[in-house]
Amino acid sequence: MQKPFSMAAGNQPAGVRLDNVTKNFGAITAVRLQELEIRPGEFLTLLGPSGCGKTTLLKIIAGFERPDTGTLSVDGRDITDLAPEKRNFGMVFQGYALFPHLTVAENIGFALRRRGVARQERDRKIADALALVRMTEFGDRMPRMLSGGQQQRVALARAIVFSPDLVLLDEPLSALDAGLREALQVELRALHHETGMTFICVTHDQQEALSLSDRIAVLNGGKVLQVATPESLYSRPVSEFVARFMGARNIIRIRVEAVRDGLVKGKIGGLCIVHALDSDEHTEVGRDITLAFRPNALSLGTAADHNSVPGRVVARNYHGSDILFTVATELGELSVTQSVRTPGATATEGDNVAVSWADTAGVTVTPDS
Repeated sequence: MQKPFSMAAGNQPAGVRLDNVTKNFGAITAVRLQELEIRPGEFLTLLGPSGCGKTTLLKIIAGFERPDTGTLSVDGRDITDLAPEKRNFGMVFQGYALFPHLTVAENIGFALRRRGVARQERDRKIADALALVRMTEFGDRMPRMLSGGQQQRVALARAIVFSPDLVLLDEPLSALDAGLREALQVELRALHHETGMTFICVTHDQQEALSLSDRIAVLNGGKVLQVATPESLYSRPVSEFVARFMGARNIIRIRVEAVRDGLVKGKIGGLCIVHALDSDEHTEVGRDITLAFRPNALSLGTAADHNSVPGRVVARNYHGSDILFTVATELGELSVTQSVRTPGATATEGDNVAVSWADTAGVTVTPDS
């Protein structure tokens, strides 16, 4: 069955490539991108903390900002100097940006009317878009009569109704409460599958990026540090920054004393650390390696002869099904997540505990310079 909104150029989704793109604002370098390729039809998310350059990069793709250097191409065609209104991109803004004096249907059809689409064809496309975002009965309403989630659906419908080459989303769910945001994540993912269009999204929310994306590009300081699938990014962050940003906030550095049968042995003070290397990992005696651990990869329990450090609970935060402990140790403060059903969950602030982990619990990352 043909999708109701297919791509303009040969019914194929568009691919995007950025090469050697930089953008400066005075003495501040907002973007310094060597290369980034967005595959046709994928949902790629630009993820990073505030000020990392992700929004500026999205504006460069949209045409709202011109890069100081570098090129932007869509399906091999250089569009670096092309005006925003000539790029055939759909845009969903953080605040929805609906026209308050137009009805829902008029908002959705605005781009079609500007493109000179005939009334009958315009009405059909508007109806298809409303059905796709489950807003069929709301066409005659004004934006002020809609909830935040409904306004977001209208903004999405307006962005896809004219079959754009790309759909650009700037923090599209940030204005919604947590429950509605999760529901809209499911709908947005389904909308991407239904249309087959290329989506590029900006967010600072790690969980949102993991839920929505085919691939995620993590940015910091204007640079892309890693581009990977959600599963790969979660389990194999390449750097200390990416690991911390994706939740593996426990960082341990060891000097390698022995390597045998895929196991690295090292020491920190009087502690013995054993780490299982992945099949494609190699290291040598005398080298320093940096290990990152997620809070749920550590546990509170009895001391062991290796991968165990004594400490004292300095904070206990109840999260419903689990509890996050902050434990002061000679390795620094460690974050440990325990299920409420585990014996370790009974620990309270001030208790002396042992933090332990399996040989396979950590991942080797590049240390931050």
